[in-house]
Amino acid sequence: MVNLSLVCYGNGTLILDRSTSGQTNRAQYMGALFLTLGCVFIPICSFVLSIFCRPSLIVNSGYKLLAITTFLDITNLISAALVCGFLALTNKTPCDGEVWILYYSYSSVALWLTYCSAAEVLALNRLLAFINPKLASILFDGNRCWLWILFIIGYPMVTTLTNLDKTYVFVPSAGVVYDVEYNLMHVISNLIKIGTMTIAYLMVFYKILKIKNKSGPNSNEDRIFQVKVIHR
Repeated sequence: MVNLSLVCYGNGTLILDRSTSGQTNRAQYMGALFLTLGCVFIPICSFVLSIFCRPSLIVNSGYKLLAITTFLDITNLISAALVCGFLALTNKTPCDGEVWILYYSYSSVALWLTYCSAAEVLALNRLLAFINPKLASILFDGNRCWLWILFIIGYPMVTTLTNLDKTYVFVPSAGVVYDVEYNLMHVISNLIKIGTMTIAYLMVFYKILKIKNKSGPNSNEDRIFQVKVIHR
């Protein structure tokens, strides 16, 4: 059961709303910005997804994971740009009787966690392609790559279902879905994403520099390196 006293004052305003009396139109500005960004980037990401899904490309594990990540990017843009944009533009809050916003806020966090898990799998794939191609082949080649969808969906499912007592709310004036109370799961999840992505791509970058320094710009090894980056 939703407890509105966690998010609303008795006068019907959001507890986490930090806007001042001089910022009465801030939510509308945020909404207009979000909707504009959504209308710009959703078509771009959709076009990119259509490229990744071409039969000649989707056979490669890297493009499979890029397609999954881009699809989740689009779903997050729909949630964070279009839905949040509408809520901000109309300044709708749970305190106005729109209790569904609390459930939407919860689902938006789950969508973000799903995108994070997909991005982490993609980072692992790119890292292994450089440091251990044999292991990358075992884990990702062929239809085995699609099995990672189980992790991509399972990770946010476990983290959200084990934190059903937590409350999230979208604040129109801030344009952000906030944790109403301290949420250790959310903190750890974000730290894991930042840590794994940073370490993985720094190692990839180091490996790229190492390969480039060992080979000339027109060497056969350099061409092999290019194929590894694009098609592995």
